[in-house]
Amino acid sequence: MRKEYECLLEDIDTSMEWASDAFGTEIDAVNFWMGSHRSVTTIHSDNYENLYCVISGQKTFELYPPTNVDIFKHKRKYQMAKYHLDSVSKEWSVEPQRPAQFVEWIDDFKTDQIPGMQVIVNPGDLLYLPSLWYHKVTQTEDNFGKCIAVNMWYDMQFDIKFNTIHFVQNVVNILKQPDEQECKEI
Repeated sequence: MRKEYECLLEDIDTSMEWASDAFGTEIDAVNFWMGSHRSVTTIHSDNYENLYCVISGQKTFELYPPTNVDIFKHKRKYQMAKYHLDSVSKEWSVEPQRPAQFVEWIDDFKTDQIPGMQVIVNPGDLLYLPSLWYHKVTQTEDNFGKCIAVNMWYDMQFDIKFNTIHFVQNVVNILKQPDEQECKEI
């Protein structure tokens, strides 16, 4: 954001001294988000302490604690690829990355069967999203057809919380059926 939207940066207080004191680190990144109701994330987690502020529109966060092992059962690895648009035919094609690299992905599942919470963030609200919490985000547009938000990432402390969560994930992965763990090349 500091380069792409420099003219907007003066309107955003990125000093956040109280947050730097609380997290024990300086701000790592400032992200600008703008989209419509079609902008939706998959369920994922981040290694950042996240302060999320909605400027216009509305964001809805589905939140799941990192200790919820039911989510880990739905993780799979998929081969990374790029989409290419043919300028003549206007057809899309998928080009698998070589050498093959894999990204961990959480398959869709029925979120109503997994305990979590829903938080609606309105303009002017600030949501603290703790590191490692799983979340899916949807949004509602304002009267101009946009939803605009800014978030600040602070690097998490890689301490006992991080180690415990990854230990639990590894145990769940070991207990999975062998065919569920395989990565397949495209």
